[in-house]
Amino acid sequence: MYSWNEEEKAEEERRTHVISLESAVVQWDTRRPFNTLMKEEKLYAHFLSRAAWYGALLIPVQTSPESPAIFALLHDMFRSNTIPVVREIAADYCFFWEEDFQELLVYTCGIFTNGGNYLGYGDTKFLPGLSLQKMNSLLIHENVKFNGLGRRNARDIWGAVKYKVYSLEEREKQLGLGQQGVTTYFSPNCTPKDAALVSRFMMAYQIDPLNTRVFKVDPNTNPTFDRTKRWRNMPVLPILMKKPFPPDTRYEVRTASVEGDHGYGCAPRFDFENTEFMLTQGDYWPILKDIRYWLGRARTYAANAKEKEMITKYIESFSSGSVDAHKEGTRLWIHNKQPSVETYIGFVETYRDPAGVRAEFEGFVFITDRELSEVFGNLVKNAKTFLSRLPWPSEFERETFIEPDFTAQDVLCYASSCIFDGINMPNYDDIRQKDGFKNMAMGRVYAALYADAPTPFLSPIDSKLHAEFFTRAHDVQVGIHELLGHGSGKLLVRKDDGSTNFPSELRNPLTNSFNIWIRRRSG
Repeated sequence: MYSWNEEEKAEEERRTHVISLESAVVQWDTRRPFNTLMKEEKLYAHFLSRAAWYGALLIPVQTSPESPAIFALLHDMFRSNTIPVVREIAADYCFFWEEDFQELLVYTCGIFTNGGNYLGYGDTKFLPGLSLQKMNSLLIHENVKFNGLGRRNARDIWGAVKYKVYSLEEREKQLGLGQQGVTTYFSPNCTPKDAALVSRFMMAYQIDPLNTRVFKVDPNTNPTFDRTKRWRNMPVLPILMKKPFPPDTRYEVRTASVEGDHGYGCAPRFDFENTEFMLTQGDYWPILKDIRYWLGRARTYAANAKEKEMITKYIESFSSGSVDAHKEGTRLWIHNKQPSVETYIGFVETYRDPAGVRAEFEGFVFITDRELSEVFGNLVKNAKTFLSRLPWPSEFERETFIEPDFTAQDVLCYASSCIFDGINMPNYDDIRQKDGFKNMAMGRVYAALYADAPTPFLSPIDSKLHAEFFTRAHDVQVGIHELLGHGSGKLLVRKDDGSTNFPSELRNPLTNSFNIWIRRRSG
């Protein structure tokens, strides 16, 4: 009986982690929608885009330890050398075949699209399709320029990460915590047990984890803390150090902010469940400083006082690390109805945090399509009728349906590890319940991505129908998904005192039982 040898099995496994050469690269032309804007709107959109793209540099840092280095090397190489020059060097000196060079380009596009070497959709690691030997020979070749990093520095960086780029150990195949995968939201020595302890600590002290990272630290290797100083921008909390702690029982919780001591000198310490915790600020501060600068430039050209105050709150959030400030900016954003330039920026989606509570950076700038937005506006007007026909009791819905702002958008800038074709935001449940939300559909993105996609399982007649109607059908699907999918239902809450926002006789319509999903809230 025939069986593959180990090398063949390893190669087959490796190829499943390589992006296909048939993957499409789509050019998105933003000139038409951009040119519909007035001069000040163009400047507003431009500076917001700068803030979003500078913020996108956070995404590789939030993906894997090696992602920032890979991104920096490939970005600098293709900024410092034209593609024809790199192709010529690769072919003449590094023994590249044309397929090898295409593999390099596809891998580079994958890094830029996903913000690192793990897929934004799927969280699995992807590898270069060309061999390590050929990649190495190109990146260290004397004719390849690195004007930003410098050739010697680029070589050192590549030498530090090259084996990790090609490594496919079991733990490295996907994002996860501890031995289950790779993450940068926790230090590598953290386990699910550690994550659970940190979550209990942050809940006890009412610290929002959204813009934090966690590091498990050996106290024997850390400097002595100055306990007389108070950590800025934090409420006064009890700091109780009762006894010394054994190694590996100290956790540092880092908050993303421009401000802070950027170290351990003033970090407050807490005794929680016989474990030491310290809170530090200043995580990601060089990048957040750039975001803050470009948001300040954009604020000058905001269309109204509400937009100016919204950006002011975002700047405050990035400066101090305050999630509450970002929430205030988000409330203003919700009530800024159908602006010509639509934008949102911050730590938004929690998909890639193994604990599901820490968010990845995201920033986008859209231009509102007034004509198509009217169509979605009609859908919103009929939402109450649709909601009344859904197959569950009305008690599962909010007492008052808050009509969302539902617009069609042309994408000018989308800095994220995932490109969505429809958005329902914000993700703050308390704001959604009280202030509502916004729906946005980016149908032209979908049309651009799939306009030339093959339809191998359709007959010629059906393929023609598909080509004619798939964009409009997709708009209907996105509209219903965002408005009635994300937009329906209310968060069922049972507080610590036993009170609820739903009747006690409410039953689960699937099981006809009282096993209703609820979330406890204090106060």
